[in-house]
Formats: sequence, C-alpha cells, structure tokens
Amino acid sequence: MNSLRQILVAVDHSPASERALEIAAVIATQSGAAITVLHVIEEAIFPISGEARQAARSRLDDTVAGLRTRMFDASSLLREGAAVAE
Repeated sequence: MNSLRQILVAVDHSPASERALEIAAVIATQSGAAITVLHVIEEAIFPISGEARQAARSRLDDTVAGLRTRMFDASSLLREGAAVAE
C-alpha cells in the first residue's frame, strides 16, 4: 500500500528545478500522487510589479498545463515573499 498522495515541487524555472519537476512527475506517475508546483516571487529592493506577478503566474500556469497533458493531477501555488519562508 502506497501512502504517497501529494508531492510539492518548488520551482524557479532554472534547469535544476525543471529536472526536479521531471523527477517528481515520474514519481507521481508511479505512485498516483498529485503534484503541486510552487513558485515564490521574491521581493528585492523594489516592490513586485503587476507585470512581474502576471508573468510569473503565466509561466507557472504553462508548467502545470504541461503536466496535466500527461494525465497528472497537478495544481499551482504562487507566493510572494522570501522563498525560504514560503
């Protein structure tokens, strides 16, 4: 009996995080788990603009849509703040 039901994958859209997402997708396929893809927009010196927020949302939505075409139960989570705290 497999108890894995949910996998959380934090992405920054770097090659390393994309690879981590692919590994999580394989595990989800094998276990039947759902995937939540998390992206955190970090506020640096200036506040986060609406354009930056929309671009991050769009890219995250595209990532999740790609997972869904492969029959995954996938959702997205966009947060703002310090990545380490989210």
